[in-house]
Amino acid sequence: MEAALGNRIIIKRDWAAPAAARFYCDILDGWSLAPTFRSSGTFSFLIGGVRIDAGPGTRAPIALVVDDPELIAERCWNAGFTVCVRDNHAGDTAIVVTDPFGRQIELVPRVSEIDESQTVNALQSSGAS
Repeated sequence: MEAALGNRIIIKRDWAAPAAARFYCDILDGWSLAPTFRSSGTFSFLIGGVRIDAGPGTRAPIALVVDDPELIAERCWNAGFTVCVRDNHAGDTAIVVTDPFGRQIELVPRVSEIDESQTVNALQSSGAS
């Protein structure tokens, strides 16, 4: 699926769309936003009210607020994706999954509906991983 050319990696797009849809829609219960494939080489998804752009070249780690991090981690693991459990920036245990493109996503348990967008914004701006 990948071919090295100098210091660049070329990724065939034929596997990217199904892999992205499987991870972001089937496993994370998201919705694909049209157009499915953007000219920048990314796909856009809506997960829990948050837009996520994914694809080759989108490797900056993000945090995602979810109802049940353990359930999603189990789905990822069962589907063959990488799941890590480690200490996060606050000294708590964090569950981090890796999407098909190598991006790490910290699964943050939902505290309340009111805190969700503030939590995602704060974690994204701090560069949490």
